[in-house]
Amino acid sequence: DSALYFPITLWGEQEFVRKVAREEFLYGIFWGGMSVMLLYNIFLFVAMRNRSYFYYSCYLLSVLLFVGIESGHGAAWLTDGRIIFDKFHVTIAIWCTWLFGLLFAHRFLEIRERHPLMHQFFKPLFVYSLLCCGLSLQLPPQAALIVSVYFCGYASALMPLLGMYAWFSGNKIASYFTLAWLCNVTGFVAVSLVATGRAPATPLL
Repeated sequence: DSALYFPITLWGEQEFVRKVAREEFLYGIFWGGMSVMLLYNIFLFVAMRNRSYFYYSCYLLSVLLFVGIESGHGAAWLTDGRIIFDKFHVTIAIWCTWLFGLLFAHRFLEIRERHPLMHQFFKPLFVYSLLCCGLSLQLPPQAALIVSVYFCGYASALMPLLGMYAWFSGNKIASYFTLAWLCNVTGFVAVSLVATGRAPATPLL
């Protein structure tokens, strides 16, 4: 016989209320900051008609969708307790985050115009990502989620490499892109490790 052990934490009423209040305060900072960035980039796209702002807005919206479903805030705010968002929608949010992030990188770094060699690599990568997205969505929800986490987790590590290549090739704006994606990949890898059971979901607060 074998046994399963689950970590259990017992909270006093006041301690639990303070813990939840701290968590919700941090979520409020996150949602507020992301919403401001989203609205700002939508405004820039409407004003300047630059597609990089459109792709970045879609990327931010995908991240918000993922966090909203994963944290439970989306269900609490948008569905009145009804089950509308599930693991299938988490998978869609992950793929949208990766695909729009890829399109944003291509446009923001001006890869077609400034890095033709990278552009030749970029097109098949995007097509391959679309194919993997379509195939994974035909799988059962749990399997589709695992495939999306692994694929997008490993593939996202390419972003800082693309940024560094553009940076060392003389593209000055690529420095900001590279540093931002290094932080982004660190967070995505942490979420992927927890989602696949390779790291414990230990609360920080």
